[in-house]
Amino acid sequence: MRKINLKKLAFALAFFASAFLPVASASADDQPGNPGDPGQIPFDGRAYFVWDCNSKVCYHLFEGLKTPEQGVNYIKNTEITDQSGNGGAYTFKQKVADWALPIDFVDNNGKILDKWVGKSAKEILAPVWDGGASINSIAFGDGVNSISTNEDQMFKVIIYRDGYKAVTIGDSADDYTYFPAVWDVTSNPESTFNPEIDISGTTADKPARVDTYLGEPLVRIKADGIATIRPLNVNSSALSYVQKDINVFEIRFNSNYYDHVVFELKGTDGKTYYLMVARLAFSVSNDFMPDRPHVFAAQVMYPTGSANGNTYSVIATVVDKDGNKKIHTLKAEDYVRSYYDNNQDKEVSENLGKSYSCGKGLSCTQFSITVGNIRQIEGVYVNVVKNNTSVNDVYPGTFSGSNLGTYWSSEARKVVYE
Repeated sequence: MRKINLKKLAFALAFFASAFLPVASASADDQPGNPGDPGQIPFDGRAYFVWDCNSKVCYHLFEGLKTPEQGVNYIKNTEITDQSGNGGAYTFKQKVADWALPIDFVDNNGKILDKWVGKSAKEILAPVWDGGASINSIAFGDGVNSISTNEDQMFKVIIYRDGYKAVTIGDSADDYTYFPAVWDVTSNPESTFNPEIDISGTTADKPARVDTYLGEPLVRIKADGIATIRPLNVNSSALSYVQKDINVFEIRFNSNYYDHVVFELKGTDGKTYYLMVARLAFSVSNDFMPDRPHVFAAQVMYPTGSANGNTYSVIATVVDKDGNKKIHTLKAEDYVRSYYDNNQDKEVSENLGKSYSCGKGLSCTQFSITVGNIRQIEGVYVNVVKNNTSVNDVYPGTFSGSNLGTYWSSEARKVVYE
């Protein structure tokens, strides 16, 4: 099996991804088995897709896979056929399935390594949390008819089946004033953002979703076979939308009042699809390993030059499984990034302070809190407020959130809207 990067697996990125954090030219982690680390075997375009088939191991070797810099790989589910001889078909979206690099799975003759002989796929795919193994998914990438995978930043794959219908969001920094680093999938291979969103099988109550920066007024949607687009349940003056080209629609928000809007998309195939544009002023990374203290970290984003590391605080209301709420005021903290520098051939640390670049026109400040075991936490409400700098002790205002705040769900590991 591939060398598991426990540090990377320990962080689920609930809103955008950790790619909002600055990206160095080398690996951001010193764990073995990551691109850029000393001793790491270069990715040669080969990977085994491994799954459980009646408690046995089934697999399919894919060759010629592109790196993130080269683009996304598309694999139809019917291409995943068993090459092990165990004869088990892959069930789309089954839980026990993942990628394995050849060096971690087979010997030089292509036979399964002795240590895996007699083991089940579940044992080989070493459960990471709560006893279940799963594909290393891109945040928000999955749809009804697709699975988006981001295999330790070595390659990206969308596994899809019949009925797959997608739109593309945010694929060019030139189009935007504020372009989060997480969207820059070409120059940032660590990005887990999937600019292609599966809208198939969606409803108004269960739309597909894409996250954008709250302060960016423009959202550009590129989609083949979409005839019209319109917002649902929004004041007509709150935004404008126009078809710029045969397959391109532009949405412009006129205020930050609406932090999430659902759009109805009419297809030329006669079908109706739904897409939610969620507008957020912060991203979240969280250590969700089940048997260790749970660290909840929010990275507040703001236009570069408009604020600094002392401008905001985060009011975090932590909700436990019994519904009890506890309020915490989080202060800005220095962000220290450690990574392996190939040029110096050693691990280096860089203190970026309380304000650091996190995309085109954007800076971030990090806030964090240890909230206990993940199984004990229901979720966290987040309000980003301006620090009080007035001599009259007047409330200086809210930057993001209302009432208790924007709600991050522990179960969903992302912001959810009711």
